[in-house]
Amino acid sequence: MKLQEIIHSIASRSFWEDSFSSALEETKTLDPKLFSQKISRVVISGCGTSLYAGFYGADLIQRYAGIPAVS
Repeated sequence: MKLQEIIHSIASRSFWEDSFSSALEETKTLDPKLFSQKISRVVISGCGTSLYAGFYGADLIQRYAGIPAVS
């Protein structure tokens, strides 16, 4: 696979949605006691590139989990 194809696949929305979906599947094996408390909001902090990743992560959390999130 060429570098350009790798970058294109990472930049595609389906790459991230697939990654998030597989991570979500892994949470099904966690202890339900971890989720006994209601999460009211999520705050993601970062600098530089990680800040931009935090923006995207906050969007995913709001979209799929329905939990208010900010970065």
